[in-house]
Amino acid sequence: MPLPSVTESAPGSDNYTIANSRALIANVNMDVQAFGITGFTITYPQAATGLSVTLQRTLPLPASGVVDLLTVAPGTDIGGYNITVNIAPPAGGLVLLTCSIENTGGGAFDHTWEIRAKVDAAVTWNLTMTDPGNTTRNFVASDPRAELTAPPAGGSVFENGTVTLAAANASLGTVLGTLPPELAAGYRWSHTGPIAIIDLPKDTPVNSHAVAMPGVYQAVQIQVTVQAAFGGTDANDTTGFLQAVSAPVDVTIKARPQHIVLVLDRSGSMASEGRWDSAVTAARVLTHLFAGAREGVNADDRIGIVVFEDGNCTWHVAPRSAAIETKMPLTALDKAKTDIISLNLGAPGSCTPIGDGLIAGIDLLADDGPVGDKHYTVILLTDGFENAGTIFVGAVDPSVGAGLPAGTIKPVNGPLPDAAHPLRDTVKNAARKFIIGLGATVENAVLNHLATSSGGQFASAATPSELADEFANMLQFSQEVNHLPASTVAPAGVPADPSRAYFATATGAERLVFAVLRGGLAATEASVKLDRWDPAASVFAPQAITVLTSGAHHFASVADLTSVTAGASAIWRVTSVDGANSPLSPLPAANVFAYEDLRVKAAVRLDQPEYLTGDDMILTVLLRHDGSPIPGATVRAELDAPGEGVGEVLSTLGDLKLEKRAKDHPPLPAAMIEQALRQNGWKTWPQISPTGPFVDGTDLLHDPDNDGNYTNTFDQVFKEGVYSWKLFVEGVDLSGNPFSRQLAIATVAGIRVDARATRIRQERVANHPSGMHAVLVTMTPQDVRGERLGPNKDHVVIWALQDGIFEHILNHEPAPVFSDGTYRRVVLYRSGQRPTLAVKANGTVIPRFSIHPSHPSDADPDKGVKQRG
Repeated sequence: MPLPSVTESAPGSDNYTIANSRALIANVNMDVQAFGITGFTITYPQAATGLSVTLQRTLPLPASGVVDLLTVAPGTDIGGYNITVNIAPPAGGLVLLTCSIENTGGGAFDHTWEIRAKVDAAVTWNLTMTDPGNTTRNFVASDPRAELTAPPAGGSVFENGTVTLAAANASLGTVLGTLPPELAAGYRWSHTGPIAIIDLPKDTPVNSHAVAMPGVYQAVQIQVTVQAAFGGTDANDTTGFLQAVSAPVDVTIKARPQHIVLVLDRSGSMASEGRWDSAVTAARVLTHLFAGAREGVNADDRIGIVVFEDGNCTWHVAPRSAAIETKMPLTALDKAKTDIISLNLGAPGSCTPIGDGLIAGIDLLADDGPVGDKHYTVILLTDGFENAGTIFVGAVDPSVGAGLPAGTIKPVNGPLPDAAHPLRDTVKNAARKFIIGLGATVENAVLNHLATSSGGQFASAATPSELADEFANMLQFSQEVNHLPASTVAPAGVPADPSRAYFATATGAERLVFAVLRGGLAATEASVKLDRWDPAASVFAPQAITVLTSGAHHFASVADLTSVTAGASAIWRVTSVDGANSPLSPLPAANVFAYEDLRVKAAVRLDQPEYLTGDDMILTVLLRHDGSPIPGATVRAELDAPGEGVGEVLSTLGDLKLEKRAKDHPPLPAAMIEQALRQNGWKTWPQISPTGPFVDGTDLLHDPDNDGNYTNTFDQVFKEGVYSWKLFVEGVDLSGNPFSRQLAIATVAGIRVDARATRIRQERVANHPSGMHAVLVTMTPQDVRGERLGPNKDHVVIWALQDGIFEHILNHEPAPVFSDGTYRRVVLYRSGQRPTLAVKANGTVIPRFSIHPSHPSDADPDKGVKQRG
């Protein structure tokens, strides 16, 4: 389509052609002698419809009213000027409008006037200022340039990849002069087609937008457009007077090979509370759900399983432990579906090398040939702090503490070249990581950062019974399938049977996968059956499925759902049956994990990957049906928040009573958490579920702009720990059919240290062996509510001393470490020195202060030391 443009017949001519534009704005300064006349003419096609032409004096303030030049009475006065308009009879298919502006006072200069003209469809205009010598142009603008420059028309992109949409600069050829800020360009990116893209539509102030492409089951063609606008809050604002929409660009989203590896912690601690059995069940369920979701999509899809432990039970040089095993090599999905049923994943054994386990999973992906167009995913489960291996995932190098030279143990996020695995670093950087922490003794902040920094997600399972649900949530995140909430309550109009489970698929859903956990079912149960509600016959009709069964679960799928539902929404019923296919009861809804594909899509996002106490937490759920947002839904939230802050509790433990174990001995932070659980009689870390958690006192997310983005703010991030959200969505899609969704997301909050609330004490140490003056400085970092940073955070407490020396530096010793939430240094200095000290605690700078003890003390600076190093 022709693009809009503004040109002048000659530099400084004050004669402008505005081509291929629905509208124009001209902003000029005019100088007028006393009772002088100035003005302009506008030419436009006689056939144009919806014509509007207005004039306003905008400066000096106060501005005049807006005058409609098509209806203004001759000689109308606006702020000392008479306005007269003459519209000549059409000639040659064109209409000439002449506007005269007559000064009625003593003359004026630098008065600013704005002319606006608009019709229904793009035309060519001519604008001429009738007194060019006394007129200065500020700007003349047509509709903006709306032209997609990337991706190319007819191009293709891969699923699950990030594609940058780009447009020509909206001002290119469409503006003479400089637009004011209120007319800044905005861009709205949209698509049409039979698939939802959660990042579209989207408004941006710049002419590019990175979009995450959804997963597809076959090649899907979409049309992408960009709307550009001058003015308004964004390109979708209907007050944008100048706006245009590009020609659509056809783009094909193609399926790509999906390679996924499960990495399971098989350390000794996984033997307790049924953790390992639950992990094995969750791995089987996830394998089946992934295989069902991707059935027939790409013949090169693969899934593998790695388990990790380390019998060395210490940090050591390479190679990694032989106990880190590939239990399932990257396997085609049809084979994986059967292999996983009887696959022996071993039994829990020794220590926890998280970094080595993760890299073993990466190596499994990297050793499967060239990267090409593969998409890599790692899902890792662990129940503890790392305490062994050759690679670490935490924030502190464990080398020195293990008696090794600094740098011997390599960080997982650093380069890890290995001739035996040449693509290791490439795949490590490309793979999205989804990480589940099981129980209280995990490094939540470390794992959350490792996951979210890769584009993945973190989750926390308080108990083993939650593992299957969390694994399934990771499938939802990684494969963009929709979790269908199951219920024993039948939908309205459907026969009720509380011994069965019901769920619904949405309009246009292309496939259905589901798994049923066998735990808690009748002893004689042997399988499940699936029925679909036939509204015409008012009966449940049996659906033919192939059920795969392991000792802990059943799995089935409907790969071609549209051939069954003809693209309509559907209600399904799952029944537990015995060997004779007779119904059994009960079938708890919590045992059913059902997922559908992508036409009606819901996604949840947080505004930050991690938080500090005192932060606002903004939660957003995005609802899309193909290329359009879904308004009018109900989105309800439930929150599990920490009832006690980790650092605060650990600061109050008193004397440490660490348990000795032959295997998988926890490092000090984990051992302290275990002691806190024992001392307080807690089976899991205390959590609370606040009622009406949001700032408006409700549990609802709102969509005030009707753009399908439902949001609300939680302002009670008061404790260090994990914040886990569950979202429940009920709505009606754009075809008028009801749908429901269940979403989950988790994040971690640390302590925002407050400089004023942090306590600092100085005590003189008498008769120091060095012969120098000695002062013990004790600092207790805490936030404004008194929540302490707590112990084991020495790597984020940085001391900066001037004009003195720390005792441990003088003695060539490691810095002292304490268990009570305090951080201490002994400052040594000689007579005449004036030492000052500043500290940065978890990102907060404690301003520099002078060392001047208020009184002498015989305090032992080592009292309370838990370790050195």
